[in-house]
Amino acid sequence: WYNGATVVSPKRSFPHVINLQTVNPALDTNWEKRWHDKDTPWDHGESSQALVELLKEKQDVIPKEGNVLVPGCGRGYDVFLLASPERKVLGLDLSETCIQQCLKLQKEKQLSDAHISFICDDFFKFDVPVGKFSLIFDYTFFCALPPALRPQWGQRMAEIVKSDGVLICLIYPLVEREGGPPFSVTVDAYKEALEPAFENLYLADCQGHASRAGKEKISIWRRK
Repeated sequence: WYNGATVVSPKRSFPHVINLQTVNPALDTNWEKRWHDKDTPWDHGESSQALVELLKEKQDVIPKEGNVLVPGCGRGYDVFLLASPERKVLGLDLSETCIQQCLKLQKEKQLSDAHISFICDDFFKFDVPVGKFSLIFDYTFFCALPPALRPQWGQRMAEIVKSDGVLICLIYPLVEREGGPPFSVTVDAYKEALEPAFENLYLADCQGHASRAGKEKISIWRRK
């Protein structure tokens, strides 16, 4: 397991970023620059209320212990929300500036490293802990990837979620728009990427950040 808050230099090669350039050079979003320049309109300063409510309402489905991953973790709000003495949560992001901000916020909140870690690394290549993940939460990560990489996203999820483990996806943005990120998504896009390795347990409208009203659904998937 990742012991405490960890930062890996982003100067190493990130294979999936290179792949993005191969798909379309225009899709090479410089996440480090966005964070460095404070160009982060997706950051609402807190976890989505949709996740907060789901954790209360679906306690019988959501794993209460084990390793947890939040890919594209932003400032770590969801990492802090999910962490507990029984759940060790890893926040992962491509931007070192982003991860440094996570560490700063963690320190301000006086949260222990015992159950929280952060790493700057590539979702498609990072070292998975022994036993894999019991729970993963994806919000604005799937939609940040160009559609050409969605099959790889699904394959990677199948690799790193343990049998009977759970994947929570806050599906956004459910709109028709050109370009991205965020790229438009549909419920079917998630099904195509995740089935048959995962079964859908729950899908519902949700109320998250006000600016995203009507553009989101929340879902729970179980690894077969």
